[in-house]
Amino acid sequence: MHKLTLNVFPENFKPLPIIFHSASAYFKQATADYKPGAQDFYQILMIVEGAGTLYYQNETYKLKKGSAFFTAMNVPSKYVNEGGLVTAFLTIIGDGIPQMLEYFGCKDFLFYDSVNIDHYISLINQIIDEYYERKCESTLSALSYTFYTTFFEHRNETPLTSLDKTVLYIEKNFAEKLTLDELAEINQTSVSKLCHDFKTQYGCTVFQHILDLRLKYAYNLLNSGRNFKIKDVSIACGFDDTSYFCRAYKNKFGVTPSKKSST
Repeated sequence: MHKLTLNVFPENFKPLPIIFHSASAYFKQATADYKPGAQDFYQILMIVEGAGTLYYQNETYKLKKGSAFFTAMNVPSKYVNEGGLVTAFLTIIGDGIPQMLEYFGCKDFLFYDSVNIDHYISLINQIIDEYYERKCESTLSALSYTFYTTFFEHRNETPLTSLDKTVLYIEKNFAEKLTLDELAEINQTSVSKLCHDFKTQYGCTVFQHILDLRLKYAYNLLNSGRNFKIKDVSIACGFDDTSYFCRAYKNKFGVTPSKKSST
């Protein structure tokens, strides 16, 4: 079943670092012409069916099944439906997006001739399900972040080592239940070698790195201006035990989570 949700948050929604704005897994796309300053969101759009043409600055890009592009907020662009154009998209807003773009070396625009449409549609449907089933803003933020980082990683033309792939997998899935066996399989090595190589290259254990990622994301959520419950933040960041989360948070940042949020 095709799923669609648009403009889901009220006007008084206070920013997270990354805010889910709108999404569709199957959208019958009309011609769209964004003048300078008219697009008040960041967008990744991919072609599910049909054909069209994308115009960006002085360049022209043919749109076909599997092609995809990113446009930044307020960047002028135009895409034309030339027959049966169906798209899937995810739009976001948030103060943390420029930092993410800088990290991946992406500015205002990025075009791919071919991406794995089924994979991205699966991620979009996961986001839409989360919105309708729980509407947990912190989880929607984390899922949207994963979607965008997955997309931007294709831009890296430098071949990744097996350990690099493992680290990227951790960074995308830090809130999930990760095991050393699972990570070793990604790295195509033994658990002992993975642990040794990871400690040698990064100066910490695998689980210390995972804990650090979870706590940093929790810190961003608790300092975003939203009045999140500590239990919801701990769950969204991958902690099963809220008491352990509170202790770990205080050990890292010197204050308890309650200093930044109400329970």
